[in-house]
Amino acid sequence: MKILVTGGHGQLGYALKEVLEGPIVLPRQSLDISDVEGLEEVLEKHRPDVVINAAAMTNVDLCEDEPEEAFTINGLAPGWMGELAHRFGFVLLQISTDYVFSGKKASPYTEEDCPDPISVYGNSKLVGENLVRASLERYYILRTSGLYGPGGKGNFVKTVLERARKGEKLRVVKDRFASPTYTLDLAREIKLLLDKTPPFGLYHAVNHGAPSWFDFARRALEYAGLSPEAVEPISSEDFPQRARRPSFSALKNGRLEKVGLDAMSPWDAALKSYIEEYRP
Repeated sequence: MKILVTGGHGQLGYALKEVLEGPIVLPRQSLDISDVEGLEEVLEKHRPDVVINAAAMTNVDLCEDEPEEAFTINGLAPGWMGELAHRFGFVLLQISTDYVFSGKKASPYTEEDCPDPISVYGNSKLVGENLVRASLERYYILRTSGLYGPGGKGNFVKTVLERARKGEKLRVVKDRFASPTYTLDLAREIKLLLDKTPPFGLYHAVNHGAPSWFDFARRALEYAGLSPEAVEPISSEDFPQRARRPSFSALKNGRLEKVGLDAMSPWDAALKSYIEEYRP
């Protein structure tokens, strides 16, 4: 199976390169998914069996400032890939996000829940989902949440640990809950999905649980042998940001469970593995 991965310099691209067998992993310098002609040329050249689209504009606040670029990269580009998948015959696996939900629900979102995004980022990713669905039948859409892992430009866990080691006081929101997910776990789940080929469609794939970001930060400090007292809980009102974030965006891996392919770890076990294996 020839697998091509976009977004090769990101954290998930790094993890997929570690887990998959000889994938073609292309960074933005080699494949800009917002260039439709270049995208067609690269896919026609490589003729992959599967394309994993891990490229995205993920800076949530920057998306508010540059909505046109956000909708091109996160929305239109997956649609173009879907059209090319239909033409060239490859399976498209599109990575999406918990931010397609508003956060008003009090329990983890399932694949059956209706999306209701509250930011440009969430809206643009939902457009991408819808265009993929509209353009072909042989696709997987994987919604995930709060990715962290080796590679890329950094992540929440790394930032927390680096600042704590410098003796800086950390302030982290206590009233936003998600399902932060270790990229190596997600990459292994993707490999399992491609190996077993369950029915096409939408799946949630996250580490199990719904910690607050404050609790997640404290646990990271504990696992790294640092004092959890370095982090102070604050409310979202005390930490204003340009883009609105869902207050509760935890996901449930409902469809993976139904097909017997949910291999994702609990959030705390995954976090411990990352810190022990990579010493961020």
